[in-house]
Amino acid sequence: MKKVAILLFITSSFVFAQKTYVPDDKFEQALIDLGYDTTLDDSVLTANISGVTSLNFAITAIKKRSHGISDLTGIEAFVALEELNLWNNVLTSLDLSNNTALTRLVCRSNSLTSLDVSKNTALVELNCAGNQLTSLDVSKNTALEYLYCYYNQLTSLDVSKNTALTSLSCSFNQLTSLNMKNGLKIGAGVNDIFLSAIENSLTCIETLDPVYADTNRVVGVFGTSTTDGGVTFSLSCVEAFEWVSSASDTINITQSNLTDTYNLQWTESPAIGIGDRDSIHYLVYAKIGAYPAEEIDDTTVTALSITYQEILENVFEGSPVNGATVKFQVVAKNGGYSKDVTGDDRVLYVNRYDYLSVENQSIPTEFALHENYPNPFNPTTTLRFDLPEVSDVTVTIFNMLGQKVRTFNYQNTSAGYHSVKWNATNDYGDPVGAGVYLYQLQTKDFVKTRKMVLLK
Repeated sequence: MKKVAILLFITSSFVFAQKTYVPDDKFEQALIDLGYDTTLDDSVLTANISGVTSLNFAITAIKKRSHGISDLTGIEAFVALEELNLWNNVLTSLDLSNNTALTRLVCRSNSLTSLDVSKNTALVELNCAGNQLTSLDVSKNTALEYLYCYYNQLTSLDVSKNTALTSLSCSFNQLTSLNMKNGLKIGAGVNDIFLSAIENSLTCIETLDPVYADTNRVVGVFGTSTTDGGVTFSLSCVEAFEWVSSASDTINITQSNLTDTYNLQWTESPAIGIGDRDSIHYLVYAKIGAYPAEEIDDTTVTALSITYQEILENVFEGSPVNGATVKFQVVAKNGGYSKDVTGDDRVLYVNRYDYLSVENQSIPTEFALHENYPNPFNPTTTLRFDLPEVSDVTVTIFNMLGQKVRTFNYQNTSAGYHSVKWNATNDYGDPVGAGVYLYQLQTKDFVKTRKMVLLK
């Protein structure tokens, strides 16, 4: 019986005497000042701190100075901690993975470069402003109501999981993306979020209710047309939209179907934009062969019809080939924000062999390379040549040093009268300088060179 009593005494004494390592003297001194420790010896009795629910290591109220804590090792023993205020210390890291009871954390004005609060799922308030955070994950903090992360280096922020959020201040960061698809409204109503997001690089904010967001002023920031902090952005982004048209198609142009149309179609962007659906407009781009893409239409509807006549005139302008490939791309724009259509470019293969066989009733009797027109020119001229038979054709432009400047290759070119337009650029699309240039037509059985002058 005595042995059992002695054993119980030893065990209880051991537990009571268990200590927690606290290497930062300023942290331990703060614990001494609060009455949880007595001697500056890098340790504190665990029993004295395990039940503590609140710690305030902010600027001291009387001396108005920081505690200067740089290492919070030992905080893991405060297992019952619910509130922790570390405002204006010199912490560069913070491990609160063991403090799962925390509901309020203030670590404002330190030197934190990262912050992991994934284990602190009970957090209601998080203030990490004035640090050096480049990212912040609050997806696990679904009870969060107040988030203050201004004056950091955040480039994106996602609060879509924080459905209890009522106040968000993320100003003075480097945000290009802010996802607020949390089911809550943004505005000045009783149940709306207080939002401050000035001095970022935002062009829009993603919301579940863009209609409401775009018709109600945001408390603390600005609405859809008000400027604050030198920045204006929309509260609803252009979201993903998709192609309806097939990935590829082929058309054969003849003399009899010039009024037929090729139809491009895409879905409507889900977000409405500022005010109404017409605020989103769609820019359609076409890329012909190896040439750069060019804008061909600006519309508020989700379809574009192009007649075969228009395709014939624009796709084959200055080109002697029978066929060509055109790639189409669509970009949705809402103010300064833009979004590319989802999916690869739509590809159209255009064949005009039947059209040319009817159009060119007379066939040249010999190969010929004609004088370009105009000559001299600036910046565009037309090079004309004749083919008495189907040929592989190369038109090459040289400078006076004999160096190749621009090359046009046309395979299986039909017999007839042809022309090529040159816009005074090289094969890389860069403008060339003024001067004398040579242009040469070469086929299997024919070579001819002429001279032209570019003026600038």
